[in-house]
Amino acid sequence: MMKVKLSQPERTFVLDALSSGIRIDFRQLLDIRNVTISLGSDYGSVVICFGETRVFARITAQITTPFSNRPQEGRLFFAVSMDMACPGSGATREITNEITRILERTFRESRVLDLESLCVRSGEKVWELRVDISVLNNDGNSLDCSVLSALIAILHFRIPAVTVDGKDITIHNENERPPIPLNVYHWPLSITFAFYHSGSVLLIDPTELEELSMECKLCVSVNRHREVCSLHMSGGLLITNDVITRCCQLAANKVRILTDLIKTALDNDKDSRMLGLATTGFSELFDPKFEKHSAKIVKNAATFEKTAAEIKKTERKFEKDSSKFSENSLNFSSETSNKVDVIKDGSRINHDKLNDVWTLSDKLLDDDEMDDDISDDDDEEEEDTVMTIINTLGICNSPAVNVIRKSLNS
Repeated sequence: MMKVKLSQPERTFVLDALSSGIRIDFRQLLDIRNVTISLGSDYGSVVICFGETRVFARITAQITTPFSNRPQEGRLFFAVSMDMACPGSGATREITNEITRILERTFRESRVLDLESLCVRSGEKVWELRVDISVLNNDGNSLDCSVLSALIAILHFRIPAVTVDGKDITIHNENERPPIPLNVYHWPLSITFAFYHSGSVLLIDPTELEELSMECKLCVSVNRHREVCSLHMSGGLLITNDVITRCCQLAANKVRILTDLIKTALDNDKDSRMLGLATTGFSELFDPKFEKHSAKIVKNAATFEKTAAEIKKTERKFEKDSSKFSENSLNFSSETSNKVDVIKDGSRINHDKLNDVWTLSDKLLDDDEMDDDISDDDDEEEEDTVMTIINTLGICNSPAVNVIRKSLNS
């Protein structure tokens, strides 16, 4: 619960610690608290935690009429509530109004969304998006937490598919047609700086006690491309241009880290839905067992990514082995080009053996012509010798054998 006033001993303790460079939660002056992102089963629902500060955001959509001066653009509204964090406190109205104004400047005036893509029928029907933000627990810096929750809700939200047939407009559910993600141009985030001791001490992401003790606050909204989307300052301290420039540079570095965290959370949610593990509802987001469930989802997603990486590694190894096998085959073919086997009539003949057989057949034919007085017994013995040689060479069905047999028969 947020305190309206801070006692003098508490204030003195916080300021003395900061003058020594010490924060009450033992962080460095320019460190952000641990950020936790929990996406729900419904598109556009998210719970963000900055340490003990917890914010819930959800987007709803309905078809309505556009503004008369912008007939082709959809509508985008923000509603902030701190009733759960500070029930019965009159000081919450000022805080919620401040957060709402910064949200509108950060998202609407910097044109984060393509509002023309929300047009259903020009001048008649457009989509109206309402971003409801509820601060569940305020331990300081609810502004940055609200901006982060709004951005992730917009990135996570899916708008229903619509079919326009003349004057009839049909809104399809998820079973009929898959919902469509919003067209987001850039991702702005807010980083809050608190000043103490006449601006000599500067810190990021103040807690509740640090907010109640600060002299001035500067909120810088910047995207990953180091483009400043909005600036907001409250307090009676004068800040120089050099200090503002330094704060913008520090904010850009912090936003880059948070952007990587958002990408990881969205990728894990996508993998979990593919694996059928996205069963987190509204009530489960606030269940103490949810952290264990979220860790299981992240672990399964990591296992899925590891398995996919192993499959890709195996495919690369197979391609490498295949190319190596092809290269060895080419080398083997070139080495044996002088001893190519001739395939004919189902028989394989080595050229060296074939030359020997042809030489042998020529010699036998010459001997047969020169010696006509060979007896029949000698002919049979010679035929047996030739067939023994043929069987030894393993070329019984070769063309040379046919020539030899023909000569022997004649």
